[in-house]
Amino acid sequence: VDVNAFGYESNSVELDTTGNNVVVLKELNEGLSEVVVTSAYEQKRTTRSSMLVKTELLQNIQLTNAAPFNGWDSLNSAASAAINKLRKIQANGQATISFDLDAAGAPANIVVQPNACSACVNELINFMNHLPSLQKVKKNKKLIMRLQW
Repeated sequence: VDVNAFGYESNSVELDTTGNNVVVLKELNEGLSEVVVTSAYEQKRTTRSSMLVKTELLQNIQLTNAAPFNGWDSLNSAASAAINKLRKIQANGQATISFDLDAAGAPANIVVQPNACSACVNELINFMNHLPSLQKVKKNKKLIMRLQW
């Protein structure tokens, strides 16, 4: 099995059939100082419970010095829901959020830059409080998320 993680050297290991497997990755001390994730997609018409639903969603998320512990899909899913709510409050906007992580990987000491409306700030803080667990890429660097909707 090949194991990869942001900020760590890749490692290949053979799995033990007893189910007790330990994989150790060495931290990289070079190169990776920032992670930027940008995604965009359009979901086509679907029928659910005899109701026609059309959803168009464009995301622009930049996450600096952090990666989702359980993968990017969990972060994209949470961000999609938040962006939909933000668009209902304000058609277009952007926000810069700085934060730390607690021991469980949850955002702490959340600061939303003042370029968002007050209702947007409340929604952004709610989004950050329900974010999937994150891990820092570099220990002594600040974590920053930028969202555009």
